[in-house]
Amino acid sequence: MEKKGYSLRLMKSGKAGGFFQYFSNRAISTTSAGISHLFAGALVVFNGGDSKALGNNLNIKKVMIRAGQDGDVLAMDAFCGLYISGDGVVKIDPETAEVTKRFASKRECAEFIESDARIETGWPLWLEWANLHGVTEWPMRLVPITPFVLGGTFEVQNMEAVTWENAFERYDALSLKLHGLPDGEKIPFKS
Repeated sequence: MEKKGYSLRLMKSGKAGGFFQYFSNRAISTTSAGISHLFAGALVVFNGGDSKALGNNLNIKKVMIRAGQDGDVLAMDAFCGLYISGDGVVKIDPETAEVTKRFASKRECAEFIESDARIETGWPLWLEWANLHGVTEWPMRLVPITPFVLGGTFEVQNMEAVTWENAFERYDALSLKLHGLPDGEKIPFKS
């Protein structure tokens, strides 16, 4: 499979990098190339990394536009859920391109993530995957084979590791079909 020519650039100003400072030492992390890996790598925080460039990736941008959001990508969870700064911070579900959470500040968002890290980062499933298949590192993310929104389970058997770029190619197509539809709506898919 051909790899697209997109890479994450580092930002000298560190504008979006301030998000990392709001996490406590309990969020065990490592940092490399301007990216902090929290909760065993399940949550990646873009410190000083060019989160604006990440948000300019065509597929991520489409998901953000559908969600009515514009801003810097602060972090990405194990399943590519996006934390975006703009007017406060929001979390976007990449499968539906819907805002699932709103926070008044980066500090409030970081505190919430830490208070419910199992759900907000996906780290228990991330660790289970690592125990069975080996450690998965950035730019890889776990993507459900059957999307969660279509009944896919939060189990390692329903996951595969793909690059975030490939994940957002899938999520863009899925969110295009699903965005704005009421619960229970039938959706035609070609196999």
